[in-house]
Amino acid sequence: MAPLMVVAAAFVAFSLPPYLSLDPAQSRVPAPDFFPPHFAVLSLHVVFGSIAMITCCLQIWPWFRARYPRAHRRIGRVYVFAGCLPSGLLGLTVGVATPWGPVTMVSNVLLALLWLGCTLAGWRMARQRRFADHRRWMVRSFALTMSIVTNRIYGVLFGILFFPPARHDLQRRRDAADADDRGPERLARLGAAPAGGRVVAGTHRRRQAPRPHPHPHPPLNLTTDHHT
Repeated sequence: MAPLMVVAAAFVAFSLPPYLSLDPAQSRVPAPDFFPPHFAVLSLHVVFGSIAMITCCLQIWPWFRARYPRAHRRIGRVYVFAGCLPSGLLGLTVGVATPWGPVTMVSNVLLALLWLGCTLAGWRMARQRRFADHRRWMVRSFALTMSIVTNRIYGVLFGILFFPPARHDLQRRRDAADADDRGPERLARLGAAPAGGRVVAGTHRRRQAPRPHPHPHPPLNLTTDHHT
């Protein structure tokens, strides 16, 4: 359980400060033009999500549940009503107003709905004293709470498995530029300015004709001295 708490604390320490600064320029997600309050909603989503992430580490700990049942119930209420529910509802809004396109929008909205549904189901099972069902639903809620971390790990792995490394793509662009007189302009449009600059310099050197030497051969001496 200690490694999980360390991971959660480290993630919160990394993610939370920009949204406590009250400075939209610090946001890691660009605000879309059509939704001005994006930064405020996103900041509250991150704050409540951080509460959910920290409290769920205690809730999922079997020793803590058995040793401190009253604290488990109280922290559980914080997890549900000061963590998952407000963060999930704000996450729905942020998901709809995402600047990353429709695929990300659908993914974020579905994730928020599942998070809200599993958390409410787990809370309802506890209220009905169906504790076995309560644990099952809360394990699902916990998995969705921590998905903000695990999704980043999966994203890196899937990127490595299913997409070519960026350096191979950059090399392909350089090769294409070497074979095309308009390669430097194309590289600049693709955003590879440093590589384009090197190609421009190389192309310029190749196109310059060598300057003729002013005296390619030593002048011939047409006068001869006859020594008798």
